[in-house]
Amino acid sequence: MADEFSFKFDPRYRGLLLSLGVRSRNSRVVVSDETFTASFGRFVITTPMSNVKCAHLTRDYKAYKAIGVRGSMVDSGVTFGSNTQAGVCVCFHERVPGVIPLLKRDHAAVTVTVRNPEMLLHALEERGVDISPEE
Repeated sequence: MADEFSFKFDPRYRGLLLSLGVRSRNSRVVVSDETFTASFGRFVITTPMSNVKCAHLTRDYKAYKAIGVRGSMVDSGVTFGSNTQAGVCVCFHERVPGVIPLLKRDHAAVTVTVRNPEMLLHALEERGVDISPEE
């Protein structure tokens, strides 16, 4: 059975996200025994659960670093951001195909700003993923 998590959308950024094609109906994280999938509009990361290495809670982002689809040149991660309060960073054993064409790099992690980050962590932990303390 799969667990599904919706994104928490901050109304202040809804217009920007709509312009990127990101809506509540096409944005979710789905965790099953077989796969992890994060969809944020047309941006989708999917990988076998065996590739999910660890996850941890993150908080208090700067809007210019978190809202929308953001790639990191520092750690090769990508953020699917819909609010600045909290999310979950999910790290992979092997990088997943990149979703940002201009970056031209695969991703070592994805941060998702779901409505209930603690429940996402719980669902991952139930499937054997190492849950790290909050960073």
